Amino acid sequence: MDPLFRNLKAIIPIAGLGTRLLPLTKVIPKAMLPVAGKPCVQWIIEELSVAGVTDVIFVYSKGQEMVREYFAEKTWYDEELARRGKIEEAKKLEAIRNLAKFQFVEQKDLLGDGHAILQARTMISQDEPFLVILGDCLYHGDQPVKKLVDAHEETGSSIVAVQKIPAVEAKNYGIAEIKDNTITALIEKPSYPYKQANSYNLALIGRYLLTPEIWPHLELCLKKSGEARLIDALQSLIQQEPVLAVELSGVWLDSGTQEGLAQANSVLGSF
Repeated sequence: MDPLFRNLKAIIPIAGLGTRLLPLTKVIPKAMLPVAGKPCVQWIIEELSVAGVTDVIFVYSKGQEMVREYFAEKTWYDEELARRGKIEEAKKLEAIRNLAKFQFVEQKDLLGDGHAILQARTMISQDEPFLVILGDCLYHGDQPVKKLVDAHEETGSSIVAVQKIPAVEAKNYGIAEIKDNTITALIEKPSYPYKQANSYNLALIGRYLLTPEIWPHLELCLKKSGEARLIDALQSLIQQEPVLAVELSGVWLDSGTQEGLAQANSVLGSF
């Protein structure tokens, strides 16, 4: 296994309220909503585990404590399974806890995904790159983590995963403008129509490999506006150094809406 994989940490921000999925998310964190028989975010943990990344930092908010219970703690449920002699069932839960080394940090003020990432700063060495995987963006195929790592090892730059989407859908996502694999601009949910002459645009799909150079840009965004969004910090970073894009061609599923959650269940349930 590549040394970077062994040392690479992944931050998974899951602290959002999930308002697009109400009323379910009033009592169930959107990261824990079921997709093809398991919690949404477990698909991401398994993706990381298969790639060799086993150090995961969850950034959560109030009301999402069940994520910690599910992935990292033995509870009364495990004890009850043992008491009843449900050995195989208990092993399934143990296997989930063994997928990674899990750490948790609370985002007490919901001030954007960049602010969530900042909460994990003390858990990342000052000189090491790290992954960010958004908790409602699922992916199947095309080895996104490996491609991010390979691109970083070749260039030393921050790497952003992108995928082609129909131009008419650009208004729903962050969009990257790219020249020779280098990102020249990032636009958050551009007004429709966006570059109507094009048949597609390149959307950000919630997978990033970031260098330590991103930290001051996240801090600056927070200081300027009172919140920090990752897309704004990256837009600031590209003014100083190259940030590259790697284009993927697998199956990207945005599970953050009712329609997307239904699609994720349908697609991943068939694999």
